[in-house]
Amino acid sequence: MCACLASFLLLLPSFLTINKVMDHSKESQRVEVRLLARQGVHHCDILRELRRIHGGLALSSTMVHRWMEASFSGCRDFNTVRQTGRPPKLTRDVLRDIREAMKQNPSVTIRELSNQFGFSVSTIHRALKTKLKLKKHPCVWRPHELTAANKRRCLQVARQLLGRIRRSPTWPSRIITMDETWVFAYELTRKQQSMMWLEAGEHRQSKVHKEISVKKVMVAVFWDAKGIIHREFVPEARSVNAVLYHDMLHRLREAIHHKRPDIWRNCRTQFWLQHDGAPMHRSHLVIDFCANNNMKLVPHPPYSPNIAPSDFFLFARLKRNMRGICYCDLDVLRQTINRNLGNIPAHEFAHAMEDSWRKRLLRCVVADSDYFED
Repeated sequence: MCACLASFLLLLPSFLTINKVMDHSKESQRVEVRLLARQGVHHCDILRELRRIHGGLALSSTMVHRWMEASFSGCRDFNTVRQTGRPPKLTRDVLRDIREAMKQNPSVTIRELSNQFGFSVSTIHRALKTKLKLKKHPCVWRPHELTAANKRRCLQVARQLLGRIRRSPTWPSRIITMDETWVFAYELTRKQQSMMWLEAGEHRQSKVHKEISVKKVMVAVFWDAKGIIHREFVPEARSVNAVLYHDMLHRLREAIHHKRPDIWRNCRTQFWLQHDGAPMHRSHLVIDFCANNNMKLVPHPPYSPNIAPSDFFLFARLKRNMRGICYCDLDVLRQTINRNLGNIPAHEFAHAMEDSWRKRLLRCVVADSDYFED
């Protein structure tokens, strides 16, 4: 068999000359590839023979392999096989059509555009970045759909607070702010926290999908620019109502007496309290208690976690090191919460109240009281 194949390859140039197809065109070489493939010649032998006969004009290894597959599949028309060559250009008309397609469906993928317009994925990706100057961004997370009245109130409060800060730059350091939050026994890790620096060729670690734990505790925290003043956990199976919050304020006054004696001595002029507009905070029981104990309330706009100090600083800082860890025992979870709150440096509290809060109020005014990204 090998002898017959060797003699066939030796006679191939004479056969091609007799049939007057001895030229170096691609069509001629495709006929040769088809003829040799039907005889069972290996791909490497066909490529070697083409290079011996046609020299530098021989077909590439990829083209030989492609035409061998076409021959085995029964293709007789060379024009039906996909040809290689210079890809089509992205004209202005094509770019305009791509832009229109993206306006109709802003979530369209690059691969879908590639299939629609007949260009490679890399060509579409390069055109979107360099020619159309487009970049894909995630949607802005909105905790609540603000109404026109909500936006007007938020803008009014932000301007009011900024005016007070301009008149008295040290005023934010005299504010005691509070809020409640749920802390789950298992907090999901954020995508940013899962990112890792790897060397070239190093495999990425896998991450198992998990759900938020059902076990949870609620903690209420009172704090100012110097640190935590008072914190307590809400008893299980009990909601935070006006009576419970009223009792918290009693315990807050005792904590101020021991931890902030300067505020306690001058409580008539320096005791400012900020909490959100939850129903228990607006109850007559709480309002009367604050009025009788010289607690001046700082206004807080509705549905605005991005300008609430507890939301944008304290609770995010509290849960940052707890994400991805499962706490089976709620007592251990409470101990971890107390330890994490106690480990936050004092300068971070001061920076949050005296600098970050003012900057976020400014961003709220610039954004016309709409939500903004961090």
